[in-house]
Amino acid sequence: VVVPHRALIDYIAWMGQKYPGARGVALLGSSVTFDISVTTLFAPLIVGGCVLLSPLEYDPELEAWLADHPCTLLSATPSHLALLDALPPAFVPTVDLMLGGEPLTAEALELSRRRRPGLRAHNVYGPTEITVTCTEYAVEPGQRLAPGQITIGTRQPGNRLYVLDERLRPVPVGVKGELYVGGTGVARGYLGRPGLTAQRFVADPWGPPGSRMYRTGDLVRWRPDGTVSFIGRADD
Repeated sequence: VVVPHRALIDYIAWMGQKYPGARGVALLGSSVTFDISVTTLFAPLIVGGCVLLSPLEYDPELEAWLADHPCTLLSATPSHLALLDALPPAFVPTVDLMLGGEPLTAEALELSRRRRPGLRAHNVYGPTEITVTCTEYAVEPGQRLAPGQITIGTRQPGNRLYVLDERLRPVPVGVKGELYVGGTGVARGYLGRPGLTAQRFVADPWGPPGSRMYRTGDLVRWRPDGTVSFIGRADD
């Protein structure tokens, strides 16, 4: 996937402002080939934070270090929450926990929120083709959550979200449709694969002249509160 340098810079700059935990100690426990690591690796470095490279596993020396230098930012998938729950509290960030790549439920998040009452959890969504993430829902400290899946939220700055039917017509609130994303985060396409690029990156009739939108292949629906609920893949 060919991502423009400008799109990545815009994303990192926004993350540095949006996430106060980036100004502290960010724990990078995922592979740098996983695009969600972009947030933890680069955002702290542009706002004066520190990046700690370490697997997300128990290490007594690391636990002692974190006791003196608390982790303030961690990016992971919801599947990692079970692993995080089994680790000492020092491994749970005190400020920002970014979760993406899979559906997130209130139940999976419960223990981390109890262990860190001041924690702000961010449920993010986005394929690599739109530069890491394009939507976010922030679960604030003390906020009550309904059981089940948490919304993927609203668009992040610079992005446009469209929920469309098979004829590319916007669907009403509550009706299932495919998610298309336009804006500055849209990648240029797939390197050396013009056919697939033309199939997935299509003209954006609601954007500026010549702009494109990315067809995610994900089924979603608008909620009455203006956020988006993830349903599943269109090809399932």
